[in-house]
Amino acid sequence: MKIIIFDRFLGYNIGGAQKSLHFLIEKLISSDEFSTADFSLLGCEAEKTFSASKHKLDNWQVKRIKIMEIPWLPYFEYWLNRKKIKKFIEKQEGDILISQGRYGAIAIRFFKGKKIYFIRSDYNFGFIKNYFRGLKKLFKKIYLLIQSPFIRLGFKDNEIAIKKSDLIISNSKFVSDKIKNIFDRESEIVYPIIDFKNLLKKEINLSEERGEKYITIMSNEGVRGMGIFKEIANIMPAHKFMIVGRGFERPYWDNNIFYTNREIDVINIYKKAKIILMPSIWEEAFGRVAVESLALGIPCIGSNIGGISEILPEKLLIQDIYNISEWKGKILDVLKNYDSYCEGLRSSVLKFDSDKQIDKFKKLLAGVLSELE
Repeated sequence: MKIIIFDRFLGYNIGGAQKSLHFLIEKLISSDEFSTADFSLLGCEAEKTFSASKHKLDNWQVKRIKIMEIPWLPYFEYWLNRKKIKKFIEKQEGDILISQGRYGAIAIRFFKGKKIYFIRSDYNFGFIKNYFRGLKKLFKKIYLLIQSPFIRLGFKDNEIAIKKSDLIISNSKFVSDKIKNIFDRESEIVYPIIDFKNLLKKEINLSEERGEKYITIMSNEGVRGMGIFKEIANIMPAHKFMIVGRGFERPYWDNNIFYTNREIDVINIYKKAKIILMPSIWEEAFGRVAVESLALGIPCIGSNIGGISEILPEKLLIQDIYNISEWKGKILDVLKNYDSYCEGLRSSVLKFDSDKQIDKFKKLLAGVLSELE
């Protein structure tokens, strides 16, 4: 038996999807049912996109294919590399392929064995919403129009991959419902694999931290609400805010906002957070940051949109995401009644515990494996 796992960024610590997949692989390999020899790990050489070269995990033994990177034109880049990825996958010998991400659609479509497709993004719904307003909305429309032939090709690959998959894994009920409504395919829900036990061990130490505390956002991407976050900071000058993102040359202050880069160990960031904000303007498939913050006992206030609403309690959801006064009012209320808001946060996310998700995935994988016999 050979299980192939392909993700363009496998072995790079660049985001929640990779963290979840890495943790799942580690748990599978260390289990009684599997060994390292059962798996073949495949990916792409990445340098420019998401500053990936800075986040490469040297201890991961991944067979990588060299591709052309054009981060500012990702859908054109997809077209440029599509044939190469196709040939790379067709050469692989294995019984099952597990894949995810934009390039995962190519792998699933052209692999000859059993296929398990992880759906973790609204890209997999087959359309791209323009969430911006004003001039940004116009520029985004032009940007997408320029790449439209390549976007359509990617969507076609994704649709065929969904139809050809032996098993589809959605990372939230929100995503599962979308896949059913759009493609008429059932999927199993396995929430992103988050190392709860490690987080909960650190929760006690976290509560004892005495350093500077910030109102924090864990992204500098526009669709994740950085613009809204800055507006909130602007009308709350007496409070200190922190943006944790990618691509900053160094940490720096701009008025009452502190800018800093992501870290491999996110606990170092959470130690500095008083409140986490998730002012997303797009339909996030899940909300890993929300789960992590609640597990650590840190209140998280988020947009009532996409998968975020599956995680946060009603009292921490913002209905009108563009209403800056609503955000300010909720932040001030949380700060005023901080202990009350912190009560029960950890227990509210126990359903996302990694052991439960891994056990469920093992059973699903065993079902696919049984079809090979």
